[in-house]
Amino acid sequence: MSAALPLRTRGVATLAIVAILFFVMSLVAAYANRNLIFEQRTSANQYRSTQAFEAAEAGVEWALAMLNGGSIDASCQPSGDADDTTFRERYIVINPDTGLITARLPTASGQGTVWPSCVYDGAAWVCSCPTEGAPDLDRPAGDGPFPAFRVRLSIAPGPAQPGTVLIESNGCTRLDDACLNFPPAGVAGEGRAAVQVLAALR
Repeated sequence: MSAALPLRTRGVATLAIVAILFFVMSLVAAYANRNLIFEQRTSANQYRSTQAFEAAEAGVEWALAMLNGGSIDASCQPSGDADDTTFRERYIVINPDTGLITARLPTASGQGTVWPSCVYDGAAWVCSCPTEGAPDLDRPAGDGPFPAFRVRLSIAPGPAQPGTVLIESNGCTRLDDACLNFPPAGVAGEGRAAVQVLAALR
């Protein structure tokens, strides 16, 4: 017949078991918390990626509509001023003999390229259609998000195709030149997307 364990020995054994169980539960909680943080980051990244892609697609659709429009002012709004030009005249040159399309350069020296841009300010899209130089847009105040896009019109790569223009649109989750320019650069914590469409003009 075996003797019963002393009370102190039983207490130490119970304490050891409780400590092991507590350690195991802590590991389970830490692992669950890690998975939750990972899922939150994945969801946030997906949200930013989708928002940037939608902005880039909006840029292409906007450029197509603008190419078919009339005269515009510096903020891309319809204009009745005789000095204002159309979006098409402002950004591309169509050779009357060959039909080939090239991008219009902002200066006589041929340096640089103008890029029309728009940003969502929380209530509406605000745009800038410069005839030369950089777009004139202010970054919206507040926490956002305030997606933006920048459009470039250029000749399509490969064999010359008369009457066609390459529309490139960079979309970002906020107004940032590094993210929107051509070529774009990644910005920490922001989503970025690029869409290209080859369009045939009538």
